[in-house]
Amino acid sequence: MSWETVERGIRRYKQKNGDVSYYVDATYKRRRLGPKRTGPTLALAREARIELLSQAAHEETFPELRKRPQRIRLTEFIQRYNDEYLKEKASRSWHIEKGRVKRIQEIMGDPFIDEISVADVEHLLREFRRRKLSNATLNRYRSRLSSMLNQAIKWDYLEVNPVERVKRFHEEKLGDRYLEPDEYTALLEACEEPLKSLVILAVNTGMRRNELMTLRWDDVDLSAGLITVRPEISKTKEGRSIPINEDVRAVLNELQLQQNDCVVPCASFPRRQWVRAVSDLGWDKTGVRRLRRWRFHDLRHACASMMVAMNVPLYTIAKVLGHKDIKTTQRYAHINKDSMFEAVATISTGFKKVRNGSITLDTVTNTAE
Repeated sequence: MSWETVERGIRRYKQKNGDVSYYVDATYKRRRLGPKRTGPTLALAREARIELLSQAAHEETFPELRKRPQRIRLTEFIQRYNDEYLKEKASRSWHIEKGRVKRIQEIMGDPFIDEISVADVEHLLREFRRRKLSNATLNRYRSRLSSMLNQAIKWDYLEVNPVERVKRFHEEKLGDRYLEPDEYTALLEACEEPLKSLVILAVNTGMRRNELMTLRWDDVDLSAGLITVRPEISKTKEGRSIPINEDVRAVLNELQLQQNDCVVPCASFPRRQWVRAVSDLGWDKTGVRRLRRWRFHDLRHACASMMVAMNVPLYTIAKVLGHKDIKTTQRYAHINKDSMFEAVATISTGFKKVRNGSITLDTVTNTAE
């Protein structure tokens, strides 16, 4: 089974038995139309899409003909949203996002979906602000509510999303996120196992936290020198292979002695260890902007920054990180496995060059997301 975008507003779905169906959608004056299943040929799909747009234009001229949205209250909608959408789309952060949805409902109550107004959205965010939440957290709640109401539009409960008329909050930019060699050494010294191994793996592979926590020994090929990130654990839902450098190999050799199914020998991320390590280093309140409120995810930025400092092409870095958002650079770059091995090998030697003054990190920009 596979999906393929044929042209704008038309997608082709091929089943295991070879049968093909076409689905069409369109946008008319910010109203989403479809998706609608059509016949088995592209010609029929094109006709169906034209009909969708014509019908929308006709309904604008004669509003009494427009199909009114179904009415549903917020509580009932959230039950469907959690079961049919959130579990699949936010599978890696299911409990966090479910909690956000619950807190949104606690403040908004149980109105009909189509009665939620811009004023209601602004009231919700004011209530969260009174709880002294950061602008970044407020934006996460705004985004979750927007996602909910966009899904309500797709399910014909709503025509317009009022969140679109509410501005996002300004978020403080902490600047470039990278580690000097002595800072990296200090971090390792502040960490106990298994956190210390996690830090080394994160800095030297650029893997995301969830990718590391779900990594199995079946995904590691020490003889070939490769780690495979499976599509189902990747944020982008695309698999990739990451070469193993000397620092990663040393850690893997130690972890292999513990004989666990998973590479990292703990059921969940050691959050308390991490918070304590960052606090002991003073990075939770430091005046150095690039270190302030240092997160585990920032080790991914540190990995990318080191490769940039070592003049590794951005396209190669994107392949190592599984990063898809540098299309402009990709037009002019070419990648092969040899360059990927070379790219990852630079990380473990990069800190040595910074230490002896051969290169500097202060002008490196973030490339990891």
